[in-house]
Amino acid sequence: MAKRMSLPPKTLVRWAIGWREAGAGGVHVVRDEWQPNPLLLEPARLAMTEWGGAARAQRNRVTCGDVQLRLGRDGRWYRLLKSPAGWDVDGPAADDPTDLIDND
Repeated sequence: MAKRMSLPPKTLVRWAIGWREAGAGGVHVVRDEWQPNPLLLEPARLAMTEWGGAARAQRNRVTCGDVQLRLGRDGRWYRLLKSPAGWDVDGPAADDPTDLIDND
């Protein structure tokens, strides 16, 4: 399938993981990079900093180590984990980015 679509297989796998974990929004957030108003990222950056240390906000992403929160164009937040192939969606979306932070 990837060959017919002229895509690297790992890209198709990442899209499939996004679909499995969060439906169409999960696929979109893996594929789409955009620049929202930086103020929209601030709650996620603060929550990630409190949780795991220095967090970096760039485009629609807030990253802290191997965890990344991405803001979708749908206004929802998605948690991604770093894998050898890139960033993979790790569960359903949330309206509040703090709901995606592990508090263990």
